[in-house]
Amino acid sequence: MVMSESFIYNLAVPSAALLKYEDASRLAFETSSWVHLNCYVGKVENLTTEFNSGSAATGVALEKLRTETLKFGSPKRLRQLVAENPNALADDEPPPMLYASIVWWGHRLHESAASVVSFSQSVMELAKSGADVKEGLQCLGGQAEKARNPIGPLIATLKTFKVGILSANNALSETCKIDAQSLQQMQEAVGGMKYKVESLKKQIDKLGFFSSGKKKQLELELQSLRQQLADKTASAEKLRAALGELEPILSEGYWLQTGVDDLVDFLDKLRKVWTTFGSGVAQLAADASDAQLEDQVWMKKALGIEEAIKQWTAIDRAVKQFMAESLVDIPSD
Repeated sequence: MVMSESFIYNLAVPSAALLKYEDASRLAFETSSWVHLNCYVGKVENLTTEFNSGSAATGVALEKLRTETLKFGSPKRLRQLVAENPNALADDEPPPMLYASIVWWGHRLHESAASVVSFSQSVMELAKSGADVKEGLQCLGGQAEKARNPIGPLIATLKTFKVGILSANNALSETCKIDAQSLQQMQEAVGGMKYKVESLKKQIDKLGFFSSGKKKQLELELQSLRQQLADKTASAEKLRAALGELEPILSEGYWLQTGVDDLVDFLDKLRKVWTTFGSGVAQLAADASDAQLEDQVWMKKALGIEEAIKQWTAIDRAVKQFMAESLVDIPSD
């Protein structure tokens, strides 16, 4: 069968932009929101196990948040995973930790992009039989399906994670607001107690020798008041310090939704790219004649080879950079 000219188009060229418009060396999801998402997880991860969160309610909320961030993971935990299992990113199934799954998927994208570039270059550099070209196209179609299949489950897991992390973050935010109100009340109480201490001291200082009984009673009251002041001050300082530790985390929390959404949108685009690519090369392999498949000029036009090589090479370069940097902690300060 001879394929009609009306069916010829740039089959190998990605059907959607996968690189950042303002920086083609980066994958499109690597936005500031992605950085903030990882900073958020890093800040939670860096809280020591001995960290005192202040109120009991905030402690419960923080533990739920820790659980959610553990599901996502971090460069630190990825390094631990790779140290324990050097083949973790090359296994057939992705790791359960989301961050590691994203890097695992990046490894698949690197392999697939490199295959597209290699095949496209070979079509132009070597004279091949129609059967060989057909086999190569069918192989690319299979690789496109292999690259596409893990994307759906990853998107679903990310959406579930987004619901959980946003809920946990909102819960922590609410308890911190209550703690902040408690802190204000405590600080006002400390101010009032300081005033009472000073007033009581002045009252004692004014008492003469013949008021020793009353003076002793007031001194006992002063001692008790000073202890209460010390306890209240310590509690206020403890709560203030806890809120100070949690405030940067909650500030990063404003970016959580867009951080996950940017990644989901990118993966959805990539899934559509592989769907279009796979069906296109499969149709080309099935419908084109041997003469057409052997015609380098025709194939160049059908696949859009020059642009395909350019774009897939850039994508491959960007994903390799992402993977290399995925093991490095993102500064959280």
